[in-house]
Formats: sequence, C-alpha cells, structure tokens
Amino acid sequence: LVDQFVRFQSSNPLMLEFLVPLFKVCISYRSHKILSPLSERCTHVLEKLCRVKTYPREGVDTEMLHSILDDFINRKLYKTKKLSLLLTQSIMFLIRVLKGLNVPPVISPILTRSSRKRKQDSREEKLEKIGSLKVEEVIKWCTDALHHMITEKNSNVPIGFFVTFCERQAELSWKFLATLTAVLPCTGNHFKKIQAYTILNEILSKNTMLSEENVVTHLTLVVEDLQNIIVQ
Repeated sequence: LVDQFVRFQSSNPLMLEFLVPLFKVCISYRSHKILSPLSERCTHVLEKLCRVKTYPREGVDTEMLHSILDDFINRKLYKTKKLSLLLTQSIMFLIRVLKGLNVPPVISPILTRSSRKRKQDSREEKLEKIGSLKVEEVIKWCTDALHHMITEKNSNVPIGFFVTFCERQAELSWKFLATLTAVLPCTGNHFKKIQAYTILNEILSKNTMLSEENVVTHLTLVVEDLQNIIVQ
C-alpha cells in the first residue's frame, strides 16, 4: 500500500510522513532472522521514495523536515555505517524537497551591465535560504560531520555522503572549502588526507560558484600542504 502511495501520490505532502518510519524499519530489522525481508522491502520503497521526480511543493511542514535533517546529519550520519547509502539518499531527497518548495516570487528590477557584474561578484556571499532550505544551518551540520570524518581516527562518517553532496548540490558544496583547507595541515593520517583531497577534487571540478580569488586562496593552502607531504 505504501509502495503504491509513493508511486501515484508522490506530490502529496503525506508521502513525507513515511520517510522516518521506513528508515527505522530498515535499520531495526536489517539483520533480524525473521523480519529481514520486511527490512529489504522497506529499503526498496524508501529508495523509490527518494528517487521520485514529482514531489510536494506546498503544504509541507518545513520545520519537521529540518528536524529530520538535523537527526539524520547530526546523529545517524555518525553511526549508521551499514546503511550510509540509504541515509545519504534520504538526506539528498529532503534537501531537494526543501529547495523546491514554493516561495513568494521576488520581482527584480532590470539589471544594467554594472549591476549584473556586481551580482556575479557577490555570488559567494552568505546564503540564508534557497527555497525553504535553511542553508547556513544545514551547511553547519555538514561541515561539523566533515571535520569529524577527517580529524577523528575511528570516525564512521562516510565519505560517500560528501562526494554525493558535491555532485548534487554544487552550489552549496563550495562552503566546505574553508573546513577542508583548515584541517588538511592538521591531520597526519594519509588515508584521511586522501579522503579530503577526493572531496576537494569533487568541489573544484563541479563548482561554478567560486571566484578566482577564492580558488587561489584555498589552493595556496593546499599547495603548502602538498609541499609538506613531499618534504616528509
């Protein structure tokens, strides 16, 4: 029944109510001797839910979605290692829904050439919201997880989450640069450095939001770190 609802009522806000219960069942019964088939079925439904092309754009409790994001990123991302792919898909889906929610239209004046240039130069200024997504709040949660992944030896935070984030949320991923370049010189673990450089590569290869000054500033720190590695 849930499967059919997700399939035919994907634009219904009630669909979002299934996300947390489905994820809980996936985790709770994954290794259960009797109920593991139920977990597999719920995993299939949840994956289908996260892939829907039509999703709710109005009538959504945005605070509830941010609360779920808070729980997924600040708690489950640190310990749900075996279902990290499913968790990543769920987080990306929630961000996509929040970004796409209807917002009051903003009537912009006709921009002159100089105005357009000023607007382009200020692309990297603080973004408070995209749609209904609280950008700075969500990015803060993600950068804390990124810092934990690189600096903590036994961290369970998956690198796949950040690679996927950079691929799907390029306009937000550049905000990881400051954290990456700050922690690179501080970690002596080469495996952690490789993880950090992998994410850095994803950001720089897919991002169009960076100014030349910003790229040069961060790459200077990266080059210094590479020089230290070569010297060692």
